[in-house]
Amino acid sequence: SKPYQYIWSNGVWGTTVDDTLTISNLPKGNYGLTITDATGCTKAITNIQVKVAQPLVPYMPGELVKHVSCNGGHDGKATAVVTGGTTPYEFVWVDAQGDTVSMSANLDSVMASFYTVYITDSIGCASSISIEILEPENYPSLLETPPSVKQISCYGANDGSIDIIPIGGVPPYTFVWSNGDSTEDLNNLGPGLYTIDISDSHNCSYIYSGIEIVEPDPVVLANSSVMDVSCYGEKDGSIDVDFTGGTEPYFYDWSLPSANEDLFGLPAGEYHLTMMDTNGCAFDTSFVVNEPAELVLETGATGSLSDTPTGKAWVVPAGGTPPYLYSWNNGATTDTITGIPPGWYEVIVTDANFCISSEWVEVPLFVATGEVDEEQIELLVYPNPASNTVRIQSSNNRQGELELLIFDMAGRQVGPERSIRMDARNEVDVSALEPGIYIMIFLKEGLRVAYTRLSIIR
Repeated sequence: SKPYQYIWSNGVWGTTVDDTLTISNLPKGNYGLTITDATGCTKAITNIQVKVAQPLVPYMPGELVKHVSCNGGHDGKATAVVTGGTTPYEFVWVDAQGDTVSMSANLDSVMASFYTVYITDSIGCASSISIEILEPENYPSLLETPPSVKQISCYGANDGSIDIIPIGGVPPYTFVWSNGDSTEDLNNLGPGLYTIDISDSHNCSYIYSGIEIVEPDPVVLANSSVMDVSCYGEKDGSIDVDFTGGTEPYFYDWSLPSANEDLFGLPAGEYHLTMMDTNGCAFDTSFVVNEPAELVLETGATGSLSDTPTGKAWVVPAGGTPPYLYSWNNGATTDTITGIPPGWYEVIVTDANFCISSEWVEVPLFVATGEVDEEQIELLVYPNPASNTVRIQSSNNRQGELELLIFDMAGRQVGPERSIRMDARNEVDVSALEPGIYIMIFLKEGLRVAYTRLSIIR
């Protein structure tokens, strides 16, 4: 029955409130207690053990700490482990700014930073521990952007390449290209746009797109013109070329020694060209420079009486390039001249390319009819060219006399008729003649038996 009396075995006194005994600040040890009620009944309690709790010690094993995988990420983790103290524990995590980020033993989904966890046990004992959640220095990326690119050399070559240098993140890296390749660099590429996805060992990813491989246009002979040789045997042909595509500058290798783009002063023939651009892309072609046929003249004439100009001369051109222009030394401009006296006539024919050819045409002298000794008369005229005197004699010992007529190139007779003895050496004075070309006609019994051209020079 109440009230109760408490007696500690080691002389410890306490405070009794409503029959409840409270004793504070006990040292560690074993205690005994005797309780007596109002009627004198007693109860002894022995071996009351007072213990001191172990220190509150938090720690974080490395396997329970996960640093941020990728630079700037939010996947950091940590777990605080506590020994000692008196459970249960209370946890408060704060970041470097003092903001509460977790109230459990676990810190989850955080950025790289310094974090502190404060732990309090059930009897108010407290402790704390800090940790730094790290992150890679930077994200994986490329040392050079845009990366090194070798463009396609020639149309259709497919020899482009891309060379990248990955940096940052945590090696090793894996590569995924938009064309399906998984190598660091790409070779033998065709034209197009390429994208690279680089991942490091933490699976942090970096994507670079828009890497362009360009293919040059095909080398094309856009324009060419060949100028044929104007006149037979001349060297005035030309070849003009104009290329597009490829990669300038262009280099030219002709079958003749020339590295020029265009050729001039060419004779007729075939010419081969190899053009290469700066990447060695080649284009081969050939050209033919033609020339007209040689301009040749066929001439003819009919004779004329000395006192009545009834002669006729004509020319028939072939080759060259029609149409033709005619110029006679008597002023005529047609292919045929009529009603002309005997003599020598020069005709100059010019074709459409201004190629020129000339011939002399003799209109013979018809003097009279008669019969002449059929034996051939051969005369020696010298010197030729002559200056003041010319000598004439028979070279086959013929006898008799001949009449000598001299005509200028316009067909006009110059000087009087002269008698020539074939069995003698005759000297003829030509000092009165102007320098030029003359025709000497020899007559026997009124018929022409010989003629020759005489040049007068001084």
